[in-house]
Amino acid sequence: MKKFAVVLCGCGSLDGSEIHESVMTLLAIDKSGSSYTVFAPNDNQYQVINHITKQPVNQTRNMMEEASRISRGKIPQVIQHVEAFGAIHRVTNETEVISDIENLVFTSPCYMLQASIKEIAESADQLIQVILKHI
Repeated sequence: MKKFAVVLCGCGSLDGSEIHESVMTLLAIDKSGSSYTVFAPNDNQYQVINHITKQPVNQTRNMMEEASRISRGKIPQVIQHVEAFGAIHRVTNETEVISDIENLVFTSPCYMLQASIKEIAESADQLIQVILKHI
């Protein structure tokens, strides 16, 4: 059985890991017959957004605590942030999978763009299929 590490950073489309994208990715992993562990940094979010007004609010939220809402419980800590390993931001379309084959790091923007839940599910499925080809 293939094993996946899924890194979430909070919970919320404007200030953390987007819920649909996260759940669809976990579902795609499970549908592939693989298993996963969800990880998160044990640090406060840069900012907290009110998702109704789309404005920052004066609150503090821990990314690990927020990500555990999606993972439904215990969640190991990511020791260092991804940027420390040289990650860079790239603008892509909702179905494009970005792959760092050498380090076995894969991502897809899914919900960072205006995508339907069906498109998010398709993107998550595509992401997992690309990963399975390389592990």
